[in-house]
Amino acid sequence: DKWRIDIWQLAGEGWLTLLKQHREAVMQRYVERFQSLRQDHIDNLFKQVIGLRQLSTNWRWSQMSPSQALSCLNTLMDLRGDLVHRNVSHRPVTKADIDYFSVFAEQLAIISANAVGKYLYDLLGEYPWEIMPDANIAFKESFCTPKRSPTPRPLRNQVSGKNSVLL
Repeated sequence: DKWRIDIWQLAGEGWLTLLKQHREAVMQRYVERFQSLRQDHIDNLFKQVIGLRQLSTNWRWSQMSPSQALSCLNTLMDLRGDLVHRNVSHRPVTKADIDYFSVFAEQLAIISANAVGKYLYDLLGEYPWEIMPDANIAFKESFCTPKRSPTPRPLRNQVSGKNSVLL
């Protein structure tokens, strides 16, 4: 019987070896191929890896609804994609954008970590980490709504005046 042979793989340090092999397989399958922080990609990642369905439904706080958070995330990903792949942006990117989206990304990470922690608590009976207070960033439509221009504009380095990626 195959199970009688396989069970011996768990003996001694065998269980640790199998756990490490599983971790590597999960990393290759889900994390190394993860390229975009889009809602459906994030939701699918957490569903497949730990069974948490629709993590993105937790992306809300007192000054931002889930649809507003999604709008901000999509705008951020559009701007990032423009800069990384084309060296142009559909709208100017300012220092204020960078400041706003930095706080937004931190808030989204905190909300997500807290939601995952609560999910694991419900499964295991204890929190894997402390629940973190959120930054409570307000939704600002001027940052989170793409301002499409007829043609993408190259970014200009304010110091040299040359076209370049500022990030």
